[in-house]
Amino acid sequence: MPSVTDDQISRAEERAGLAWPSEFKDLLPLIRKDWEVKGKIYLNRVLGGGRSGALVYAVDISCREFEGQAILKLEHVDASDWSQDREYERHRQAIELSPGYAAAHLPKLVHAYQKDGQIAILSTVAGRGLQYATAWAECSFEQQLAFARRISSELLTQWNADYEIAEGLLQPQDLLESWLGYRLDSEQGRIGDFLTGDCGLKSDELGYSFEGELVPNPLAFARHARALPKKTRLRAVMGQLHGDLHGNNILIASPPTGRPQYYLIDLELYESRGNLFFDHAYLEISHLLSERQHVDASRWKSILDNLSRFHVRTKESGPAGDDLGLLKLLQTIRRGPMSWIDRNEPNRLSYLENQYLLARIAVGLLFAHRRMPQRLRCMAFTYAAANLKDYLQLNGVNWPMNGPAIEFQGEAAADTDRSALAGMAGSKARSSRAPNWWLSAAAALVVLLAAGGLLWFQPWTTPTTQNISGLNAAGVPESPSIAVLPFRNLTQGPQGDMLANGMGAAITANLAQAPRLFVISQQSAAAIGDSLQDEVAAGKALGVRYVLDGSVQQVDNQIRVLAKLIDVESGEVVWSSQYDRAADDIFAVQDEIALQVLVALQVKLTEGFQAALRGETTNNLNAYLLYTSALSAYRTFTSEAMHQVRRQIDEAIKLDPEFRQAYALKAKSHIVDARFGHGNSADESLASAGQILREAALIDDEISDGEKAEILIVDGYIDLLAKQFDDAIEAGRRAAELSPNNADVIARYAAILFFAGEFNQSIQLLNRAIRLSPIYPSWYSLYIARDYAFRGDTAEAIKWGMDGLARAENDLMRAIQSANLAFIYQEAGREQEARAAADQVKKLSPSFRIAAYRNVTPFRNEDDWLRMARAFRAAGIPE
Repeated sequence: MPSVTDDQISRAEERAGLAWPSEFKDLLPLIRKDWEVKGKIYLNRVLGGGRSGALVYAVDISCREFEGQAILKLEHVDASDWSQDREYERHRQAIELSPGYAAAHLPKLVHAYQKDGQIAILSTVAGRGLQYATAWAECSFEQQLAFARRISSELLTQWNADYEIAEGLLQPQDLLESWLGYRLDSEQGRIGDFLTGDCGLKSDELGYSFEGELVPNPLAFARHARALPKKTRLRAVMGQLHGDLHGNNILIASPPTGRPQYYLIDLELYESRGNLFFDHAYLEISHLLSERQHVDASRWKSILDNLSRFHVRTKESGPAGDDLGLLKLLQTIRRGPMSWIDRNEPNRLSYLENQYLLARIAVGLLFAHRRMPQRLRCMAFTYAAANLKDYLQLNGVNWPMNGPAIEFQGEAAADTDRSALAGMAGSKARSSRAPNWWLSAAAALVVLLAAGGLLWFQPWTTPTTQNISGLNAAGVPESPSIAVLPFRNLTQGPQGDMLANGMGAAITANLAQAPRLFVISQQSAAAIGDSLQDEVAAGKALGVRYVLDGSVQQVDNQIRVLAKLIDVESGEVVWSSQYDRAADDIFAVQDEIALQVLVALQVKLTEGFQAALRGETTNNLNAYLLYTSALSAYRTFTSEAMHQVRRQIDEAIKLDPEFRQAYALKAKSHIVDARFGHGNSADESLASAGQILREAALIDDEISDGEKAEILIVDGYIDLLAKQFDDAIEAGRRAAELSPNNADVIARYAAILFFAGEFNQSIQLLNRAIRLSPIYPSWYSLYIARDYAFRGDTAEAIKWGMDGLARAENDLMRAIQSANLAFIYQEAGREQEARAAADQVKKLSPSFRIAAYRNVTPFRNEDDWLRMARAFRAAGIPE
């Protein structure tokens, strides 16, 4: 008889599936009998693990109630705390209370069995097979990000459509006790022993130090160690909780056709009436700890700082490269509750925002209670403390924070035991692809930022930590001041992103027409708002008293816009409103929001201002989307981009022949051609720009002040390039009067004055433009550097010249900024640095010539040009 080969044995084992786990071997014959199993139970693959070493498999089974692929969970339990009847009741409630969500996302219980502290639970998701399902923890970053957004939102909008507001006012500790129960007890809870034995910290110590920073003790807070003011009481929002939502309890299904689906499995800790937001907090901390279990204390603190709503980012505290994707994912999870609050309970914002913060404190303490390595428990505890610090600051509660230091003990093990990380998201699966993960995360982050608006306004640079930390140096202006943060897109797809970005831009443009209102440019507000992820912190960074925030959602031909005005000083919402309209009414909504904000700020409207808000842009949605796309291309200043601008604007004008802003943008594209020597001669380009403006002027409808300013400043540039300086200055002056808060209009007027030799006034205007737009384009720096150089202040000129080079958006602008520095260094007598700058010009733009530059540099005083040309020659720039 031939012998059996190793290969044959291996193939036989593959056909048989995974081996039944030895620790549950006594359970196998019992469930086979109880469930009337026919044939073998095939364990196909491990789907994940539960919070106490549970094993979760995808299986193929034939039994009394089901035949096909299902989910099998095996776990050790406290027999006195579990019953089959309660398990069935838990699943029944989840399905009955929300049948629509349950049918798509929740497990249907088939069988449950318990014997001697071991359980087996068989469930299936809406009867579908699981051959295409993968645990969320094992998915790529892009998949995690996409489904984090869906899950975070749908847990509230779909599963909790029938949420309730609880009766009565609760102290924050009441909520913590409802989540944590016995874990807070000094006898039964393990957190106090952990703090005392492992960290050398008394459980009732009010504060402690972590990595040189004083923080509050969340256990002392939860145990009522200090009385809180009555203002901290809140009304809780109640609903359905999964209770154990980590990356292995979320399955991502990718069928061959159709939209990918997600399934939540393992409803052991399901509650039909629990405090909402716990699931979001649980998913966040489980993912955090599994992804960063090996980091040192300094790195962990940096991550917590970057998640804090009050932390001011600096160059030193910015996130490490591969932390960017992690932070983006967690911020995506956090947006779900905040957007839900905006839409459903905007007038209870403080209650619900506090409840979400308290949920994060609760899960931090929950994980600190678990039997895990000291460093993981310490990470969880400091996570709770960081969120408690945010909570105290948000509520203006003075909490003592003096105490001893807490430290991580030792280094993280290379292979943490799976049971120690039970309930966390896929550490084993993640480690296998760690070397490449940060690359995909970074790539996905760039795509998402571009789609969401941070890169929308190129060539304005993404805010660096250096930009952010110095924005408030000038202080909040005495006049009412505001920034319109980017509206959140609650509609999937790029069109929704464009709609949301356009909403913020249009409201900014409307508000900027109010003479007594100080309005931060939309470019800066968008960049800072996306970077800081918090309204109050963004407002402080931008140096304004108020911020306007909101969201836009489109369903078929209907839109819902929610807006709220926040006092940065107090953190209070001073006005909010919701608009449910037909999509065609979106521009009327923009006008209404602007007017309501002005009323709320008690800004006195000048005569005719309310009418001037009308007609500021098109009423055709598709035309507007074409315009915003063209605007993004325009700000790169390349020849190819100008052709794109004109193509898209022509399409927009076909849709709305009265769209004046589109005409102005098309005219400006021809001016860019003239200034940079693109395509036809400068004269031909300027003639084309003039013709376009004449077409715009023939439109008979009323024209707003903002539109007049846009057209006037373009007209002024045409006069400037034609060397009709008095006309150019007059056009710039009138444009600045009509639109006193439009940073670009002010800066372009300053550029006209520079060429006219009015250097002091140009500096004043550019400083105002920069104050209005703290994240400004590099050409602002270019002109202010030249102003100082011609005034003889070369030290200040060099500072601004270096600033312009650092902000340069592409090689073309880097070449121009380097030429500017060559001129300034030569003026300062620093010849070696001037030659180095000239070498950069030749490297970046080999065709750059002094003669060609002269053609697009219209100085009123010939001596000014000769002065610059001499410096160019001396530095080595070719004739």
